[in-house]
Amino acid sequence: MFEILSKQIITDRVKRIDVKAPKIAQTAKPGQFVLVMPDDKTMRVSLPIAEVNLIKESITLIFCEDSPSLDRLGNLWIGDSLSAVIGPLGMPEAIVKESKVACVGYGIGIAAIMFLCRELRKNDNKVIGIIGGKTGKDIILEPQMRLTCQKIFLMTEDGTAGRKGYVTQALEEVVQNEKASLVYVAGPIEIIEEILIVARAQAVKTKVIIEPLTIDGMGICGTGQICVDGADTCVALDGPIFEAEKLDLENLRQKMNNFTK
Repeated sequence: MFEILSKQIITDRVKRIDVKAPKIAQTAKPGQFVLVMPDDKTMRVSLPIAEVNLIKESITLIFCEDSPSLDRLGNLWIGDSLSAVIGPLGMPEAIVKESKVACVGYGIGIAAIMFLCRELRKNDNKVIGIIGGKTGKDIILEPQMRLTCQKIFLMTEDGTAGRKGYVTQALEEVVQNEKASLVYVAGPIEIIEEILIVARAQAVKTKVIIEPLTIDGMGICGTGQICVDGADTCVALDGPIFEAEKLDLENLRQKMNNFTK
């Protein structure tokens, strides 16, 4: 039923697939995700919806093969079908007009911001994309992000693509020169923490896109509980996008480092 319509090998470990999923494509909103079972013998994994195509009735999934389930997903090919795709799950982001918005994606986190960038631009925001990685091989979706954002900053720590430097440097420039009033960030916890240091110093509102830490997609399993505004909160039901100032970063770090798909 959930047929793979196209597949792209982005790097040795990062793959992109477009999956036929009419109902999900019609209803998905930025910030939402799906649970995927490659076959009936593998564990469910949560993946952000990177794009939707209403004409093809498909959704785009981009993932790193870092678990048995995702290894299996990466081994499927065009014409194969997934055992299950459940969604859209999570709380969609309410898109408002903020004039200028900076969207920071690092590594595989770039896949979590692209859908959001497109919707922000549709609502008359000037969207400034900041994408980065350790090397040029870690950069994904660069052409799509260039088409989606009015301005793009490409940063690599070794200088093999774009400018040599860090996404935090680009964010400082964007906040100071472009006067961005809202920042979204998706990436590993170390990058999130560094971005928040910059954002707080510049007094700019920031939202964090958290990897959906869930096995069942409903929070019943208990794996997706984080501390938000002093209370236990389910990422799968109340997220995965949260206001940065309400997050307990130490709790989030522990959850993200301990969670394995």
